[in-house]
Amino acid sequence: MKIIFVGNTAWSMWNFRKEVMLSLQNNGHEVVLVAPYDLSVEKIKKHIPVETIKQLNRNGINFYYDFLFFLGLLSIYKKHKPDVIFHYTIKPNIYGSFAAFLCGIRSHIVIAGLGYSFSRPILRKWVAFLYRLAACCAEKVIFLNEEDEKDFTLYHVLPAASKKAFFLPGEGVDVTYFSSPAPHLFREKKEGTFIFIGRLLIDKGIRHFLLAAKKIRYLYPAVKFVVVGEIDLENSISLSREELESYLAEDIIEYIGHVDDVRPYLESADALVFPSFYGEGLSRVVLESLSMGVPVIASNNRGCRSIVKNMETGLVIPVSQLDYLSDVLINFLLLSSEERREIGGRGARLIRETYTVEHVISIYNTLI
Repeated sequence: MKIIFVGNTAWSMWNFRKEVMLSLQNNGHEVVLVAPYDLSVEKIKKHIPVETIKQLNRNGINFYYDFLFFLGLLSIYKKHKPDVIFHYTIKPNIYGSFAAFLCGIRSHIVIAGLGYSFSRPILRKWVAFLYRLAACCAEKVIFLNEEDEKDFTLYHVLPAASKKAFFLPGEGVDVTYFSSPAPHLFREKKEGTFIFIGRLLIDKGIRHFLLAAKKIRYLYPAVKFVVVGEIDLENSISLSREELESYLAEDIIEYIGHVDDVRPYLESADALVFPSFYGEGLSRVVLESLSMGVPVIASNNRGCRSIVKNMETGLVIPVSQLDYLSDVLINFLLLSSEERREIGGRGARLIRETYTVEHVISIYNTLI
């Protein structure tokens, strides 16, 4: 069986779904990745074939480029004649579903979060209309959280209790890879290292993290704040380079930038901070952090609330109170090292019970 995976960046597709694609390939299926070219493509080609597509404009609506993207996918699908296609992210989900339908190929839409498109009323109407058409072309619409499925019902993309709706417990975590070689070392009260990992988007909470860091560094100068991730200048909600550099100039944060392996940074942290109000699916970095026994301080946003439970697997702050994030971080600093260890341990057990990549792969096998 030939299976195509389509996303808006090659790096994210490989980073989040590598284990799924390789498992399917190892089981005798032919797997092809379709995505725009980036620096990860040459590395990915050592493992699976990659078809690059040039016409994807990730942000905004441009009918000319969107039509070219649709035609590019149509050409690739006619060339490869796959048995089934998995589409991820908004434009591959929509235009890829149209192209697959015209080619008579089975396809699935994977909603790995709604992003910012559903938070803006005018854009939401147009996106919901296109998703409604795309859903008619797809076999399944796969959700990572219940809130996204409810929004699809609310905005008439899918009818209530649609047989097309399908739930997946995230992209799966390799709990062997994301585990600490030794018991995690937590610092004592009023000490610690907080880490932010992800794209530096305002809606991901990076600005709230920086503001909280400034307040806490004034009260507790020994506490460290580390930022891992890149500025995404192509995204309209990205943090500016000037704003980031202002915090670096005041020595408030340590900026690492993009890394291929986040484990060393999680190992050195007392907690991951994820104050997102973005349209998350099921946050991968939260799952990875919990898998390594690192507590998570997160908003009660979709994609977080189902896995981060207050004083069980981390600390929770309402999205409406993110301006008070520093207070929640101080509450964490007042926990003993043993209390932090207990929270991290409960998180690691949760991941091993429900969110392993082996479990997710077994679900994918039912969809091909």
